[in-house]
Amino acid sequence: CGKANYKRTCRIINGDIVKPLYKYPWMVPLFKDSQLVCSGALISKKYILTAARCFFRKESLKIMNCLGSNTTAECYNPMSNYTIHLLGKNKLRRKKSKIKRIVIHPRFNYIKAINDVALIELKHPLECNKRTSPICLPTNKEMYKDGQKIFVAGWGKNDVFESEGHERLREGVMKEIPSKYCKWYRLPNKTLQQYHCAVGTNQTSCYGDSGSSAFIQSENRFYSLGIVSHGALRSCNPVYPVVFAKVLYFLNWIKKHVEDLPEP
Repeated sequence: CGKANYKRTCRIINGDIVKPLYKYPWMVPLFKDSQLVCSGALISKKYILTAARCFFRKESLKIMNCLGSNTTAECYNPMSNYTIHLLGKNKLRRKKSKIKRIVIHPRFNYIKAINDVALIELKHPLECNKRTSPICLPTNKEMYKDGQKIFVAGWGKNDVFESEGHERLREGVMKEIPSKYCKWYRLPNKTLQQYHCAVGTNQTSCYGDSGSSAFIQSENRFYSLGIVSHGALRSCNPVYPVVFAKVLYFLNWIKKHVEDLPEP
């Protein structure tokens, strides 16, 4: 796991286009009704880690059950609306992977933006190769060092005025900042431990990057550090920090559902 295809030269406003497209073979685009809406990261042959908000029905905000942390099926779009495409050399392949089920964190709260994680289980395991292979998951908090580069990649907008995301994978580099700077985003103080708060240099996440993996490099492997959750409301301005759901915080929940996690 965690092996990239690149020569060292990553929600992503002004980000660089990734070449080859399968440079980060764990990256997965998520389509809803044929429109690219989110990203995800392959963490095993059958499971993709992404954000719960990718499946939430905005219309369900009118339903009382969908406003808290005890959401029901009616709060989410039908699984049949979503498809997964695999990576080609320079563009997405037409081949799709069928989804068996979507597992939303049981305490996900769209309004408070907490527990924003989800798993996609594929119907059939993928064959690992240089274009398709999982990212490693962190084993302990010591793996991440303060000030270490955080890489992000995704298919979201490259400009706030774009109507939708695009099929060009872009990458950028961000750095973590104190969590207090993410208090703007309606996060209760006690839930800040769930998140990494990061900011880029003329690069940031934008609509369509939700679910993307923020990752770090340790020796010769990449590890998933966080899942792009949200940023400044109605803004893709690089000045504002981005909130990532902390993978290590949710690791036990992930392991509860995924039995075939690869070893680094």
